[in-house]
Formats: sequence, C-alpha cells, structure tokens
Amino acid sequence: MAVRIHLEQVRQQELHLDGELPEGTLALNLGGEDTLLAAAGPLTYELTASLADDTLIVHGALQMDFTGECARCLQPFTLPMQL
Repeated sequence: MAVRIHLEQVRQQELHLDGELPEGTLALNLGGEDTLLAAAGPLTYELTASLADDTLIVHGALQMDFTGECARCLQPFTLPMQL
C-alpha cells in the first residue's frame, strides 16, 4: 500500500492527503533481528502536494510510535516520532 499523487490532480489545485499506513506495509529496516526498536502502530500522515513549474512539492507531517528496550537496563519504552 502506498500514498499516490496523481499529477493531473495537482496541476489544477493543491492536493490534501491524510490517513494511516499499517506498519507491516512500510518495510522498515530497523536493524534486523538484533534491533531494540520496533514499530508500534501505523504511520499517520497529513500532507499537501502542489506543483511549482515541473517540480512536485510535498510538505506536511508524519507520525509513528516505536517501542523498544533500553540497551543498558532492558526496560521497555515507547518513542513517538514526528517529522
């Protein structure tokens, strides 16, 4: 599953996209079997796409939670990440 932006839609006006992608569809490489981090939920996105000349510009917000264990004390924690 992917977020697709059709250029014909963007040529006429800005395109607003929001939704969620399940963590299983993202193919995250977080360090293999020995990693201390794992995806703990879907990727939530709110994006705006527009065209400037022949350049596609996408801006917005991405949010996803991760769980992990401290490498020193092995206590579990949740790490929310926002971009």
